[in-house]
Amino acid sequence: MRERVDRALRGRCPIRDGAATFLLLVAAAVALGQQPPAPSPQPTTPGQPPVAPAPEEPGPARAPEEPLPGRGPFAVAPPAFLGPDFFNPSPQPGWLTLTPSVTISEEYNDNVFLLGGDRTSDLITSVTPGVTLGIQRPEHRLTAGYNFTAEAFARERELNSPAKRHQLFTDASYRFGPRVTLTIAERFIFDRESNVVTAGGLSAGRQETWRNSLTPAVQWQATPLTSLRLSALYTIQRFQQVSQSDVRNSDTYDLSFGVDHQITRRLTGTANLEFAYLKAGGEPPASTPTARLGFGFRITPTLQGSLSGGPTAVVRRGNTNVTPAVTGGLQQRFRFGSLGIGYDRSVVADTIGVTDHQTVFASLQVTTRQQGLRLEFTPRYTIADEQVSNGRGRRLRAVAPNLRANCRIARSVSLIGSYTFFHQGSDLPGDHVDQNRVFIGIQLAHPISFH
Repeated sequence: MRERVDRALRGRCPIRDGAATFLLLVAAAVALGQQPPAPSPQPTTPGQPPVAPAPEEPGPARAPEEPLPGRGPFAVAPPAFLGPDFFNPSPQPGWLTLTPSVTISEEYNDNVFLLGGDRTSDLITSVTPGVTLGIQRPEHRLTAGYNFTAEAFARERELNSPAKRHQLFTDASYRFGPRVTLTIAERFIFDRESNVVTAGGLSAGRQETWRNSLTPAVQWQATPLTSLRLSALYTIQRFQQVSQSDVRNSDTYDLSFGVDHQITRRLTGTANLEFAYLKAGGEPPASTPTARLGFGFRITPTLQGSLSGGPTAVVRRGNTNVTPAVTGGLQQRFRFGSLGIGYDRSVVADTIGVTDHQTVFASLQVTTRQQGLRLEFTPRYTIADEQVSNGRGRRLRAVAPNLRANCRIARSVSLIGSYTFFHQGSDLPGDHVDQNRVFIGIQLAHPISFH
């Protein structure tokens, strides 16, 4: 086992594609930001409400969640990243804010190699330099961030590395007049903790793993009450130890077309057609067309919910299986924060191939009256069923509650911490993994603003 781990740690980090996209978006947004366009008036129709403006982006950048194309309004995305949040700049006071940061943290990990038995614990000292960029204009905005982590192990010193963890994200939007909005989102993550990288949160042991997702989308406000959505998704996921029979590299291509119609002031109906092409190493590719109908309902000014569902046809090798696709959630805003709960079921290509994924999740965010203190609790429970892929009927179950805390003690200084418990099991006896990770650290982040 130790020889396999050592071989897994000699690879190079493939971040060139993600970094190139990040730099292109930054350059384009900075160029557009030099001349702010005048805001366009909102058209109105007699007897009907005006076109709703684009929602405001939150001030501080955070580790973003995974995009869910074609899920309709009010959809709550499951938490994507485990561990501490290294993207913690202060809110943007100007049209452009650049925030370099460095975080020094200490981690306790009681299962460094993510093994079911013979667990190895260690103390890990980490240094994480990073940078975030925020641009806000009336017609376009951009939020982007990148960081990497150098690690020093107290016992397993052969695992020391100057840069073996990377995170990058970009979120950009541009409004072509009052009716058309173009958005693009990218998520890149590279780590040796495979359960942190994979979209479904499943573990493939300790090995170099990376994933990159790119999601462009356009929305057209056809009438004051009806909007059309067109979105695409490309996700690539790679493992270094693909020789293992239960670990598969994957590619996902997704195209989604949706219609949202405001039935009443509180109720919005949705319809969506989604076409996905899933490739997993060692398996024949699968096509998964999905038709969804649903609604979004604003129950109170602070409580909103959504539900959509329909059939997914899994077509491969000339055979067709039908499985349900369901997404639903509730989100409540409070004076002290927000609470969201949700459920998502869909056919995806992930750690063990093409599987039927079910995820139940929640997200509680608390901002105390003391300025600068934020708490987040994001539990997640995932079931991955292989039966849709190869008929073996094996099921993996993963539980991953994550608790984060951030306390800003000065304008440029924050204390951060997190606790993550991870458990994965299956129907096979002895096939399970348990892990506890505790982080505590200090972050220096100095925003440089241009007014």
